[in-house]
Amino acid sequence: MKLLKPQKIFLTIVSGKPDKVRRVAWKIRKIILGISPRIVENVYGGIRVKNALYSVINPNNVLYGIQATNKYCTLYLHHTDKIDMLGVKLQGKGKYAKHIKFSTVGEINEQLLTNIFRQIFVLQTEY
Repeated sequence: MKLLKPQKIFLTIVSGKPDKVRRVAWKIRKIILGISPRIVENVYGGIRVKNALYSVINPNNVLYGIQATNKYCTLYLHHTDKIDMLGVKLQGKGKYAKHIKFSTVGEINEQLLTNIFRQIFVLQTEY
């Protein structure tokens, strides 16, 4: 069985999506994977809806997620109730994750997201 490189697996999430949504997804992915080499990317879902989930220590310890649609890219953040969100307004009422929707790369504040991602990573690796 031939294993696919992570970039090729991620392509399945953004394939067929508008260019602006693809650029957002790739940008968020780059920021996430820059947090630590210990973060593992896995793709889940079916033909219509696929998610990239990013975990550390084990696949069930999810930190972040990315989902691309035809209108926007959704960033899912786990453990937000335990960190300083630095004024970022989250959407959703999920028990385990909240989300932010991005339509363009220009909406991404890389420094702010990096800070939030690091807080979540540190929280989940301090055992």
